[in-house]
Amino acid sequence: MNKRALPAPQLTDTDRDYVEPANDNEKLFCDIFASILNQDKIGATDNFFELGGTSLMVTRVIIEADKAGKHVAYGDIFTHPTPRLLSQFLSGEAPVTGNPSPVADENNFDYSGIDAILQRNNLNTFLRGERQELGNVLLTGATGYLGIHVLRELIDSDAKTITCLVRGKDQHDAQRRLRNLLFYYFDRRFDELFGTRLFVVNGDVTNDINDQMSNGKSQISNITTVFNCAANVKHFSKTDDIEQVNIGGAERCVEFCLKTGARLVHISTTSVGEIWVDRGDGKAVPELSERLLYFGQFLDNRYMRSKFLAERVILEAVARHGLNAKVMRVGNLAARSYDGEFQANFQTNSYMGRLKVFSTLGCCPIDEYDSLAEFSPVNETAKAVVLLASTPKECNVFQPFNNHTDLLGDILAGFEKIGKSIRYVEEDEFQKAILEASKDPKKASLMSALLAYQDMTHGQKAVTIERDNRYTSAVLLRLGFHWSAPDSAYVNRMLTAISQLGFFDV
Repeated sequence: MNKRALPAPQLTDTDRDYVEPANDNEKLFCDIFASILNQDKIGATDNFFELGGTSLMVTRVIIEADKAGKHVAYGDIFTHPTPRLLSQFLSGEAPVTGNPSPVADENNFDYSGIDAILQRNNLNTFLRGERQELGNVLLTGATGYLGIHVLRELIDSDAKTITCLVRGKDQHDAQRRLRNLLFYYFDRRFDELFGTRLFVVNGDVTNDINDQMSNGKSQISNITTVFNCAANVKHFSKTDDIEQVNIGGAERCVEFCLKTGARLVHISTTSVGEIWVDRGDGKAVPELSERLLYFGQFLDNRYMRSKFLAERVILEAVARHGLNAKVMRVGNLAARSYDGEFQANFQTNSYMGRLKVFSTLGCCPIDEYDSLAEFSPVNETAKAVVLLASTPKECNVFQPFNNHTDLLGDILAGFEKIGKSIRYVEEDEFQKAILEASKDPKKASLMSALLAYQDMTHGQKAVTIERDNRYTSAVLLRLGFHWSAPDSAYVNRMLTAISQLGFFDV
């Protein structure tokens, strides 16, 4: 029996023991939970999520707690999901973070082997090395936004066969999902390729890949290259699903490639080195380059840490076991450059969610006007990933993100094209607008795009780490590729496309 497929149990007042709140903070959160969840009463040890709480409702908990003068961050609700745990957190009795990773603490790890191979990431290594053929490809995460575009690039590449590991109820359902997504994004199902060059295996990266491939169709050839695009992109979760997919998936891919001799091309993200905590010790903030993995960056967010640990698993296998592997740290995946088509589940894109908050409030902090925004069109990112996959074995890390940036102010100017106007206001007026919107439960749920990433460092000064991808860009230029500049026409196409789907409606 697949226990994960079963619905979460619904508890009633008669199913659980009521625990009286022991202090004012516990009573505060009991009352907040009860109000948001429409319950008569909530006990001190009742779990917010087990009683029906969702990630959108978490925003309302934060807002109501702030009104009472008790500040908690978005992630704190996930790691302390009961009134008692939240009370202990506020009093300092409970740890700041929870959900410990199954991998040892990053500070106690010996990075010497990884650091040594990362120094090979330079242009001379690329120029002296030999190109690798794609051969027979295995693709995981093919039904994701980037994955489906990587599949499209692979179809046009010199890959001999392409096998997609797709999760479905059965083999037929898995294949149907892939065909439908191909048609959704490209208006073609590529029926002529299925069973000859394109194959589907029902499965996922959290299970043994070799076993799943053995149960696939007999026509599937020996795999030469594995593209791991599978990822759980949630930054917060009440279960261990983030780690299961992002770390466990990477481990399964490494095991498969070491056993078969296949090359691994793993999709990571620049968020592995996005935030630096300034502790006032005078240390300079490093730039995230292709020659760095761990340099003391902030990693308490579960998604960031899971992607970091996945990279570590892979690069350690390169250093210790000679794994042929590449890590691709992509940036902010955005609409296609040629038609503005965005991901089908665009509601989950955190940057677009932030723009929706500004649209809903009708204003934006004036200090953010000249903040830089990076848009990496998904079709160009996929093309870059496939091109870089064929680089020499010694080239292990690339950062294929757009080296052109826009000002946030220029992006928000595009809202006029879809009939919306956004004012620039001082921070105190912006906070008042958030507070006013929080009185409307529907608008309050939208604030999660902002609140989820506020105060992740729990009061410590956070600095955004600059990124350096000049090496990757130099390699891509020599492969005949360059990024397009996200001009106003591109931004307008993207905003128009998702606006027509009702994304900015409240």
